[in-house]
This record gives sequence, structure tokens and C-alpha cells, in this order.
Amino acid sequence: MRNRLKPPPRLSNAPLARAKRLVRSAPERARRASDGARIRTRRAVHRRGYVPGLLSIVVPCYKVEDFLDECLVSLRFQDYRDVEIIVVDDGSPDAVPEIAKRHVRRDLRVRYVHRENGGLSAARNTGVRHAKGEFLTFVDSDDVATPEAYTSAIGALEESGSDFAVSNYDRLEGSKRSPAGSGIRSAHAVRRLGVDLDTFPEAMVNAVAWSKTYRRSFWDRAGLSFPEGKIYEDQPVSAAAFAQADAFDVVPEIGVSWRIRNDRS
Repeated sequence: MRNRLKPPPRLSNAPLARAKRLVRSAPERARRASDGARIRTRRAVHRRGYVPGLLSIVVPCYKVEDFLDECLVSLRFQDYRDVEIIVVDDGSPDAVPEIAKRHVRRDLRVRYVHRENGGLSAARNTGVRHAKGEFLTFVDSDDVATPEAYTSAIGALEESGSDFAVSNYDRLEGSKRSPAGSGIRSAHAVRRLGVDLDTFPEAMVNAVAWSKTYRRSFWDRAGLSFPEGKIYEDQPVSAAAFAQADAFDVVPEIGVSWRIRNDRS
């Protein structure tokens, strides 16, 4: 008797490739889910204080739909996994909310905060108010963090006991990376732990907000916040941090690739 059963249809190349990717990524997805659940539990336990070892990464967003996905992927896949990523939607009129919420669904460590448009400083300050980590840093939503960005910075802080760490950075134009200016390269040529402005004033050349990883206790003690309604908001905060710190660390590892956009921002 002829067998009338037809063989099952073969998967086309595209679904087959996707299935293989899902299988390969399953351990990593399970690990991220475990990390997220663990961090949420620790946030609940330390409701009245900051969570030891946790790094809060504040990401202010406005009209960055072309760049936000790459930024958040770079933060989710950090070597330093004990992070909360606070995405602050500053009333962005584009696809920022949808992109951010997609990452929230994929990774419990990502949190979405919406606010009325108030500018970069206001968005950063909002993120700080939601942050629960022992450590605090900022990333602009069109930039990309290197995988080792925070293992380097927090490793230095744990070794030195300093108030904050200053990381090196490079430039990103399209897909091409290039070194930062000579002043930045010179300041970060050597790893320096526990220095201050008297012993290493050259550190002040690195004045951007997103190159610093702070102890939250220092941020609060120094009364730091970003000046709202003003331009060049990074410099006064960095200057105040350098001036008030008992000690800071300068590390040679690149933490963030600073994206140079077509408008040269």
C-alpha cells in the first residue's frame, strides 16, 4: 500500500537561521532574566537605601530613534552585569518610547521613565532620582559603551576607595572609530588611582558627563545636579566633582564611543 503521508516541509533558510540563533542565545537570555530578577529583588530589599554593587546607568533620550537601540544593546551586554539601565524619555516625539519599551520587555534590568520635555539636564536629574545603585553613571543615548567600560571603572573604585572614576573615550563617526584629542589621550595614558587636583590637575580636560562613574554617596554629599535650562551642562558638574572629591581615579580603558553626528553634535 502506498504511503500517503507527506514528509514535513523543510524550514526555509531564514526561519532555520533564526531558530539556530535562538538556541545559541538561550543561555544568555536566561542569564539576563536571572540578573534582572535578582536586581529587582535587591532593589525591594534596599528600598530605603542604595543597592550595594549595583550600577545605575542614566540614559536621557530625545529624538534618538536612529541610535537608541545600539546604545541600549551596548549597555545590556556589559561585562559588568550588576546594572540597572534607566531610560528617561524626555517627551521624545519619535519612536523612542517603543524602542525603550522593547528593551524593557527583553531585559528586566532596563527601566523606562517618561517625563515632559525639559531638556538634557532635567532628564538626567530625573534619572538620578530613580536610581538605586551604589554607583552612578550617565550615557548619552546616541553613544555606545564598550563591553569593559564599567568593569574598569568600578574595579578601580573598589581598589582605591576614591569618590569617582574617569574613563577614557574615543570618537565614532558612522561605523569608524578614531582616538579622542591629544589632551584626552595624554591624561589617560597611565592608570592613576587616588589622585586629586593638586597631584593631577590634567584630569580636568575630561569634562564630559558620560566619562564619570560616581559613588552615589559622593554625588549626594557633594550636592551634584545638572543645571537645567542651560547649555554646556556637563562642565560645571565635572568641575564641581573634581573640586570636591577627596580622591578620584583616572583609567586608560575606553568607556564610551562618542558619536559624531551629521550635525556635529
